[in-house]
Amino acid sequence: MAMNGDEPYPDASHLAKGTGKKASEALRVVIVDDEPSSIDALSFLIRDLPLPIQVVGTAQTLHAGIELIQTAKPDLVFLDVEIKDRLGFEVFNHISQVNFDVIFITGYSKYAIQAIKVSALDFLLKPVAKDELLAAILKKEQRDWHLQQKLETLTVNFQKQQLNRIAVPTLKGLEFTDVDDIQYCQAEDNYTQMFLNSGSMLLVSKTLKKLEELLDTHNFIRINRSTLINLNYLKSYVRGKSPAVILDNGKEFSLSPNRKSSFLKRINQL
Repeated sequence: MAMNGDEPYPDASHLAKGTGKKASEALRVVIVDDEPSSIDALSFLIRDLPLPIQVVGTAQTLHAGIELIQTAKPDLVFLDVEIKDRLGFEVFNHISQVNFDVIFITGYSKYAIQAIKVSALDFLLKPVAKDELLAAILKKEQRDWHLQQKLETLTVNFQKQQLNRIAVPTLKGLEFTDVDDIQYCQAEDNYTQMFLNSGSMLLVSKTLKKLEELLDTHNFIRINRSTLINLNYLKSYVRGKSPAVILDNGKEFSLSPNRKSSFLKRINQL
């Protein structure tokens, strides 16, 4: 069987790792979505995958989803971001121990997608594509031990309607930090040095470009090829042939000529 007509599916023998299951046992899946057509489409795609996986139940309301998760004890939950007039992740307010993985499915707003991204959670866009579904499931090779913290981060961001916290991968694992505490970021090959208000530095396992995308809705701006600053810490702008930016902590950075126009436009809006 092939994903795109000529590429074979990746080996899925490792899928049960981290779940306590043998490789031959089916991964138990629950779908919570208020659209019957979406449930049917996702169920069909799952059944057609060359994986040991089984849909053990579906629910169309928040209350039914909570009961189903508690009774079916799934390994993986596909959870719609918006269920009628409620937010899907509210189910976690009623589950004391999250001992399963979750993949959000959404056709929701850009804000919701960005909130999921900064929380380092997985999501699929509706309509769900088969190859993206397969890739998302195969990523669940190991139990996500940071899931509870990720969900708490997502909840905080949604409740305040601001992306106040961000989950960033480091060499030691995930670090959860308030966005307002980030002063500036600097590229370090395929990593990024993130400098915090406390004076500490995190070596983030993401490129500066990826962090720039994650912080797109915040008051951050790229001032040169290797530096991203938080405008909340901007102290002064130095004009001249070699324009520069100075932060509250005294750090001075060059302002690239090709970024000068966008920088001046942003600071004029402050």
